[in-house]
Amino acid sequence: MNEIEAILCSLKHCDRSRLYLDEEATLLDERRLHSLEGILRHRINGQPLQYLLGETEFMGMSVCVKPGVLVPRPETEILVEEVLGALRSFARRRCRLLDIGTGSGNIAIACARLTDADIRVDAVDVSKEALACARRNVRRHGLGAKVRVHRSDLFSRFGRRRSLFDLIVSNPPYIAQGEYTGLPRDVREEPRAALVAPEEGLYYYGKIEAGARRFLRPGGQVFLEMDPRQAADLRQIFGNRTVWKDICVTKDHNGRDRVFAARRAIDG
Repeated sequence: MNEIEAILCSLKHCDRSRLYLDEEATLLDERRLHSLEGILRHRINGQPLQYLLGETEFMGMSVCVKPGVLVPRPETEILVEEVLGALRSFARRRCRLLDIGTGSGNIAIACARLTDADIRVDAVDVSKEALACARRNVRRHGLGAKVRVHRSDLFSRFGRRRSLFDLIVSNPPYIAQGEYTGLPRDVREEPRAALVAPEEGLYYYGKIEAGARRFLRPGGQVFLEMDPRQAADLRQIFGNRTVWKDICVTKDHNGRDRVFAARRAIDG
């Protein structure tokens, strides 16, 4: 769906097919025409279209987004698909999943909604805007019994406990600080803290690896979205073979490395 189609569908509260099957669907009354002019004006000035519409599509679901919250991207669907594959092994036992840096809650909601597994998801973030948005999306999709949203700086909420989670998933900030100014204008309208990380974009991967050693159950898996150039770095971060095994990198639809996965050794 292109941007004009997305705007018209939002203004007319219809799907894309109706725009072409019903000529009345493209006609706008004065109120909607005024809204269209405002959207186009802000879009020309660099505002993300998803903020202007108040929502975006992710894994076939409508997800609310707003300024201050990272916009879900198609590449992250690859991450969710890998997690859903892992969830197939939980048909007969409960799975507890941790989503670190949940943002709009898109990953947590998709994992809970698109699996038949008996799942409980803990979705954590430090941003008040993100937490409010995630809770709204959880309510919107009726997943309050499966997804719990918490304020937590990485694993801080879980204290000294151990081996809590079967799966850990994250799309952390992974853009190097020196690359920020080269990002597209509308991307720089999104929260910088959700995009950029110290140590050439690798800071949070090291923190997640260290926390996963404590909080991931033996045999559990961690799934991380990454920049295609970071695959070798992540292999090094998760390089302790007494702790991590079954290292795997999955490519996106453009053939670029996109998702890193590792399994916690049972006896490590």
